Amino acid sequence: TEEECYTLNVLEADAGMLAAEPEELCPGGTSTVTATDYVDSSPIVQAMIAVGPDGVVIDVITGDMIDVTYPSCGVVTVYSYNFNPADSPALPSVGDTYSEPSCSSSCCDTESIEISFDDTELPELLNTPADITLACNDPIPDLITVDWTDNCDGAGTVTGVQVDDY
Repeated sequence: TEEECYTLNVLEADAGMLAAEPEELCPGGTSTVTATDYVDSSPIVQAMIAVGPDGVVIDVITGDMIDVTYPSCGVVTVYSYNFNPADSPALPSVGDTYSEPSCSSSCCDTESIEISFDDTELPELLNTPADITLACNDPIPDLITVDWTDNCDGAGTVTGVQVDDY
């Protein structure tokens, strides 16, 4: 008799690895997060989920790349979710409070990366006046406007304030 051989391939979800460019940026900037080396074979689906600092989902896409922006300082966590829709928790919706799916009894896997939206550099004053020493009766010079520049907030001007200290 002729024997037939069967090979059984078990497909296991794998969320792969995440990379963000950049990982640290100013509020309002955009970071591109990409998943690589994830399982890309039917019926497994690859998704990306962005979660704000308050734990609320701010974006969800099916695929391996997501652009993330956040308007203020804080840390956004991006999850790579690789799953079998037939037996895994469903994707969350924008506005949902996010809880990472339990993959212990279903065919899914998650990985995450944090994107930091922070202004970590102080503004720079550009045309500051030189220090002066005045005698008691010397007139105080007029206050000048000083220009400033900042890595996150652009540029602007600030006018001096005189405080009488008796």
